[in-house]
Amino acid sequence: VYAWVSSFAPPLRDIDCHNLRTYLGLVDLALTRGRISEIEDKATSLLDHASARLDSANRLKDEFVASASHELRTPVTAIAGFAQTMCERWDELDDAQRRKFVTIIHEQATRLIAHVQDLLVTTRIERQGAGAHREVVQLADAVHRAAALLGFSEHELDLDVNVDAVEVNRFVLHETLTRYL
Repeated sequence: VYAWVSSFAPPLRDIDCHNLRTYLGLVDLALTRGRISEIEDKATSLLDHASARLDSANRLKDEFVASASHELRTPVTAIAGFAQTMCERWDELDDAQRRKFVTIIHEQATRLIAHVQDLLVTTRIERQGAGAHREVVQLADAVHRAAALLGFSEHELDLDVNVDAVEVNRFVLHETLTRYL
């Protein structure tokens, strides 16, 4: 190609070569800057998207903490209130009132334990990543295994699982089933 072009074009002088090299260098620089600008635009877009997702996650975390605080504070307040009443007015309360107060304390303590367990499960799920290690699981088998683990017999459960298989994190499914069965 060079021989063919050189047969039609006059020979290049040193100054022409220098100018041509300078021009090609400027063209290369412009193209590089264009690519850099394009890469910067893509990086900015990715950072904006990540920032928006982080803001959303922070809002969800704040809502969760506020909700969890309320859910924990409610039974603790009831437990403390009834326990204080029993301590301060023990002699004034008859057996039926004491039994009622102790029953309320027990119910609220049970509610508190359930909330704490929910928080622990949530923390474990978050630590492992709910989307990580997804696999196909036979849902009916998983439900029956969880029920058996909880001490339910086959005739105690009236379950009709109409889904064959699901793709889930096996740990999250197990935690959910054993918590809510």
